[in-house]
Amino acid sequence: MEISLRQIIQKAVPQWWVVAVCVLLGGLGGWLFHRGQPAEYEAIATFSVTIDFAQSGPIDEREQDQAISAFQAVISSPDVLQQVRSAASERGVSPDELVFGRSISLERRQSIIELHARNADPQRAVEVVNLWADRAYAVLVESYGHSLQAWSLRQYLVGLNNCVQNSQAESTNLAGLCAKVSLQELKQHIQQTTTELESELQTSRSLLPSLMFDLASHADFPQAPISYARTWLILAGVLIGFVVGGLAALIWGSS
Repeated sequence: MEISLRQIIQKAVPQWWVVAVCVLLGGLGGWLFHRGQPAEYEAIATFSVTIDFAQSGPIDEREQDQAISAFQAVISSPDVLQQVRSAASERGVSPDELVFGRSISLERRQSIIELHARNADPQRAVEVVNLWADRAYAVLVESYGHSLQAWSLRQYLVGLNNCVQNSQAESTNLAGLCAKVSLQELKQHIQQTTTELESELQTSRSLLPSLMFDLASHADFPQAPISYARTWLILAGVLIGFVVGGLAALIWGSS
């Protein structure tokens, strides 16, 4: 025997109070769960990052996202986090307080990159995220220096290749280095510069020389604990209560 949706509703509706009670109990359960969570504080440090289009030239949104993603990747890279953990351990911070994705995290808001740290001790949260921001900034500055050097070597390499082309064409307009060295020496110099360029590109961590960034702010002392998404917990409890209440009303109405 088939039972239609209309028949199910007709059986459940007379027991509406069962659904209402379960909804209230579910919402209360979500609120109690929220209240039962230990208080945690969140500290936030921020980086600002933009692109100098005068240097980069026209680039599309995908290329901009890739450039900023490379910037974020440096901040959350394993070696940067390991530096933070090593420095933090000297201050009594346990590894559990520096688990990426749980106690520390990264979030992008347009041209602002936020570093988050959560801890039961608000002062510890501030200490951890500021230490992370300082270490990341030092690595970013170092990597950016290599990016600028790679850009300089790339331009120099273009000049050397032009020298070779002019030499092979037996041009009489050679000047500077082009006029002082032989074709063989130019080719050796190109090979050496190419090797240096590859090394600089690797240590630049894919940062663009047109990036403009700064450690915009260190974390302030958090004044209140985070809410653990209280509204969502209560809503989840209400939905669970509604489902349970609907099933209970249906069973009750069928008996």
